[in-house]
Amino acid sequence: GAPKDLPAGIGWLEKAVAQGSIGATYTLAVARRVFLNDPAGAFPLMLKAAEAGDADAISDIAILYRDGVGTAKDPAAYVRWLKRGAARDSSGRRALIAQAYANGEGVPRDMMKAYAWVLMAEDRVSPEGRNLVTAQTTPDQKAAAKAFADRCIASNYVDCN
Repeated sequence: GAPKDLPAGIGWLEKAVAQGSIGATYTLAVARRVFLNDPAGAFPLMLKAAEAGDADAISDIAILYRDGVGTAKDPAAYVRWLKRGAARDSSGRRALIAQAYANGEGVPRDMMKAYAWVLMAEDRVSPEGRNLVTAQTTPDQKAAAKAFADRCIASNYVDCN
């Protein structure tokens, strides 16, 4: 019901952030990155929201670390943030963790862990990716992966290292 006014909207978000709103912190980070083309200004806000537990911010901060947007590329931080959010979504983050272990991206290449994360990712791993990981995993690794996945799930994704 009001005319579009980006500066006013940013101002209101900044006021809400100053009062401690984590949702507004996340929204302001997105606004800075998308509407103001200010990834360096968005990054600390996104990190603050992620550290406070905002599920969307956790996903976004992982991707920012992966791509080096607003910060230096940090593949290890990418995987750490994916793991931190593993319990907070249906399975998309878990599929990305499986891919990271299969490719040695941010973590040492480990096909047992890749297979375990494939199991935990349910249907979010492509059939091609699932087949590739399965073909490169020995029967002993598959058994260890099943135990690892069971332990990880039982701990609500805390005991996953």
